[in-house]
Amino acid sequence: MIALAEVLFLTMVFLTPLDDPSKAAAPDAKQLKKLIQDLGSDDFSVREKATQGLSEIGRPALPALREALQQSTDAEVRQRARRIMDLIQTSTKYLLESLKDPDPAQRKEAAEILERLGAGAKPVVTALAEALKDKDETVRDAVINALLVIDPAAEALTRAIPAKAHVDGKYQKLLRRISVPRDKQNYSDFSDYGHFEGTEWAGFTNLPPGYWVYVFPHWYIWGEKKEK
Repeated sequence: MIALAEVLFLTMVFLTPLDDPSKAAAPDAKQLKKLIQDLGSDDFSVREKATQGLSEIGRPALPALREALQQSTDAEVRQRARRIMDLIQTSTKYLLESLKDPDPAQRKEAAEILERLGAGAKPVVTALAEALKDKDETVRDAVINALLVIDPAAEALTRAIPAKAHVDGKYQKLLRRISVPRDKQNYSDFSDYGHFEGTEWAGFTNLPPGYWVYVFPHWYIWGEKKEK
């Protein structure tokens, strides 16, 4: 499987057509079968054309690609099928659709992938702002963390953070928000904990060092403390 960094790079340069719904072709069963077969062609240009064609079809091509990945005996077909699937599933169009998926796990995953895309995902800020209204708290947390990376100055993000969380302007530059309802037992509804260097807490990993403030049920991790 290709590395995530390569997938994200190729998403930005190779799958640009997928970001425009008008560019996605309606799939045809025979066409899909032919394109899958062409992934294993002896002719490099044919393999490349098939790769591009399946990529442009996007989400509707995924079932055929999964089948090829699982059943094909051709290593080239399997490798290309995996790469195309990764590219489709990290394309802006696919992720925008996934933000509206009925399954909250899919919506959360879409926000997490957009977070990894970083500033390159700025065109989806409006959709992320709308996703802040999601009924599932884990999705809202993922959306907030995505916005913090993509556009930390987004107005919707500012509205989503309670004033109490920055302790009357004492802290700024929010780095992360995590949900830990059980910490209410030790920290009550509010705690200005101060600076914490730990990178793990309550099952969360890769947390940035910073100034921690607890406003039930969330911890807010800030990057800067305002000088008096």
